[in-house]
Amino acid sequence: MNIEQYIAKLDTAKDGPISWLGHYIEGQWQLNFQDSETRHSENPNTGEVLLEPRISRDAVMAAIELALHSKNKVQQMGMVARLAELNKFANALADYSDAFVKMLKLECGRPDWEAHSDVTSSIRYLQMIVKNSEQIKESLLAPASVGKPKSEYKLLPVGVALGYLPFSTPLTTFCTYFSAAILSGCPLVLVSTTHSSGLATLLGLLADKINLSPELLGLTFCSFKKMQNVFKDRKIDAIMYTGSREQCDSIRKESHSISGRQLMLQSGGKNAMLVHSSANIDLSVKYAAYGAYKAAGQLCTSTSRIFVYKNHLQEFCDKFVALTKTLKIGDTLESKDIFMGPLYSKKAVDKFLRFQTMAQREESECLIRGKTLADVGAGYFITPSIHLMDGFNATSSYQSNVLFCPDVAVYSYDVLEDAIGQINQTDAAFAVSFMGESKYLDNTYHLFAAPNILVNQPTCEIQASLPLAGRLQSGHHRFCGPGLAMRLSYPQVIQESQEEQKMLGTWPLK
Repeated sequence: MNIEQYIAKLDTAKDGPISWLGHYIEGQWQLNFQDSETRHSENPNTGEVLLEPRISRDAVMAAIELALHSKNKVQQMGMVARLAELNKFANALADYSDAFVKMLKLECGRPDWEAHSDVTSSIRYLQMIVKNSEQIKESLLAPASVGKPKSEYKLLPVGVALGYLPFSTPLTTFCTYFSAAILSGCPLVLVSTTHSSGLATLLGLLADKINLSPELLGLTFCSFKKMQNVFKDRKIDAIMYTGSREQCDSIRKESHSISGRQLMLQSGGKNAMLVHSSANIDLSVKYAAYGAYKAAGQLCTSTSRIFVYKNHLQEFCDKFVALTKTLKIGDTLESKDIFMGPLYSKKAVDKFLRFQTMAQREESECLIRGKTLADVGAGYFITPSIHLMDGFNATSSYQSNVLFCPDVAVYSYDVLEDAIGQINQTDAAFAVSFMGESKYLDNTYHLFAAPNILVNQPTCEIQASLPLAGRLQSGHHRFCGPGLAMRLSYPQVIQESQEEQKMLGTWPLK
């Protein structure tokens, strides 16, 4: 099946599951692996089966083995040739953008506006990598060239890279991982979660359409449980992974004894908005809703806490609640006017409802109680929730956990430094949105633990990714975007200097 035939099937997805083509390894669709197990990818709008991928640890191992044998060939292609392949992929993604929009709506429950934004920003991101490749290469090598700028420096790949496509941001994550692998010269083996298997299949068909060099990319399908033993394989030189804290801790444990392995692990973010005394309240409310409800709160950059200057609290809460109640929630396939779609699974809905019960025990006032929306359809629809808290408690399970749902806790503050201190009491600091006049940050920005301080912007990225990853469990590798290539490569210098030769000539050696 080619990509055009597959796209035609998307229009009939409501009539039954779409065909699953297999694992895309060495430029071929492969089905026959002994340990295969059939799983179900659901359309979260309807709860119906969308795709039936066959997950396989053996397929992942086969792709890793092939990547190991092709890593020298990938490096020898040179960066110019690899970037030409990336450019082909970006152009093809633009040509088939409508199909990817449709898949994000079908499989991820993304509203029309958000699906278009994700696809457009992904295309722009790849184009930016190609256009600025020389500058990016110089930036990646800059730390090595300090003190010896006239020597010749090269980037060498660390080896085989394993990446995992999360359900939350499968397309933007793919573009980030793939472009980093292209820049560094690492063959990439991608593993798709069941919940992003339709989009992963579409990516494989796109690679097939443009005759992408098979050494650059393998696409496989597997569960984390089946992957446990894969992480022990010493053939893997780098792992890029977004998932739960427990899963990231497991990867660290399995990688502990493997010397030199690079880990780029991310497990959510506990992000905050700080509404300063100088803030525009209407703008703050708008950006709070965007940050909290984009992707139904299922992003590492979603806003889950809002600290409001005490004199603005009543106005902010009144307007935030009013705006939230106007949001249109529903089937993202039925209407283009939907702002927020469903959660990704029934398990996510159950978790959301558990946290509502926990929040009830701690809140001073429930501004909006989150609940399921049965009248929308059979999918996984909920209403957002807003809780006004009596005070901040870093030991509370509700207040400290990364929730990954459209739930917001609102706090009042008087002293700015106190609010910053409370915001910092998390090991999952990714982004802070500061709403107010930037001059008030001049003497306080260094107090924030979060690496991304966004002034008069929502915590959720507008483009494909924020410049930096979060702290500790939300991405301790520090870099996002092209900076990932720094962890997938290492510098090599070819040094030739007449000065050193003259110095050696003064030695008393015959």
